Amino acid sequence: AAKAPVGAREIPLARARFAAIQGRNDDVVALLANVDDPGARWLEANALARAFRHPAGRAAAERLVQGAPDDRRALALLARMRGLTGDHAGALAAADRLLAIDPQHDGGLYQRYLALRALKRPAGQVADAEDVWLRHRRHDELDRALRDGYRRVRPGDRAMDTPVGPD
Repeated sequence: AAKAPVGAREIPLARARFAAIQGRNDDVVALLANVDDPGARWLEANALARAFRHPAGRAAAERLVQGAPDDRRALALLARMRGLTGDHAGALAAADRLLAIDPQHDGGLYQRYLALRALKRPAGQVADAEDVWLRHRRHDELDRALRDGYRRVRPGDRAMDTPVGPD
């Protein structure tokens, strides 16, 4: 097989990463249309999700997980996309698969809670899933959310610049 010219894969990937940083999700998808690379599949699936193109995002996430069945980010995205397309049983399956790999994964715990709630499972089971998710939320994420909220209310105030929580 003929070798692709140097940059045939790297240049579109770099451009797609830059477009993703800028929030140009449709450009990300267009730039990666002919790139076969695990990183390209992740960028494409994530861009489609961020553009609220849920059915296409789900299909891309399904392909992503086929190529990387134990990838935590891929499984979290798949669970989210399945839930957003109404496949709550599929979302629960993806979340459970993720939690088998990483029992404290915030995205997996959250998607599991959402799926159980959407499936109208017993209230106790839903409440337990919510409690587990809330208990395992990462302190840095909570800290960032607190500081970001404070900055929105008090722009320019530097009081929240020092992280809080356990070291």
